[in-house]
Amino acid sequence: MSRGVVFVISGPSGVGKGTLLNALIDRNKDKIGYSVSATTRDKRDGEIEGVHYFFKTNEEFDELIKIGDVLEYDTYSGNRYGTLKSVLMDAINIGKSIALDITVPGAMALKESLKNDVVTVFIMPPSVEVLRQRLTDRNREGLDEIEERIRFAVQSELSKYYDYDYVVINNDLEKAVDDLENILNAEFLRVNRNPDLLDKV
Repeated sequence: MSRGVVFVISGPSGVGKGTLLNALIDRNKDKIGYSVSATTRDKRDGEIEGVHYFFKTNEEFDELIKIGDVLEYDTYSGNRYGTLKSVLMDAINIGKSIALDITVPGAMALKESLKNDVVTVFIMPPSVEVLRQRLTDRNREGLDEIEERIRFAVQSELSKYYDYDYVVINNDLEKAVDDLENILNAEFLRVNRNPDLLDKV
């Protein structure tokens, strides 16, 4: 049985990470799915434990951090959202691959912890001007917030692509998805993900 992979993508806000990941998973539903995070926020109507999130109390989340099961987490509106090592390892050990869209620090934390079980991809815009236009076109933020996101991308994110395994430029959506799919398929062929191949042969 082939070993799964934790497929991590990062990049600046507005670069198209969510769109790319959705397209990649739509094309490869038999190979890869989304990660289910843990959160301290309350469960909403219709949400299912283990499908949408693993819902934890603050005390439970603290304990998971203490025992080393939380690989990375962020806080939004007073609630924590984190990636659980146990969830990822359970999946890849049975040959299931997991996709995550997380921040640069989160990606580096996973890379440090999971070693050869994780592959990291940085999504790069074709230019800062295109990134600014994409942020403007989605009409979610005001001009000041857009410029702040651009400053953060230039000063804190774009140069970090050197720390990743791969970089994909999202200039043409279909080509960028093709690139991600090629990376995913190549990773499935790594020797360390096929430890039982000789027995099959």
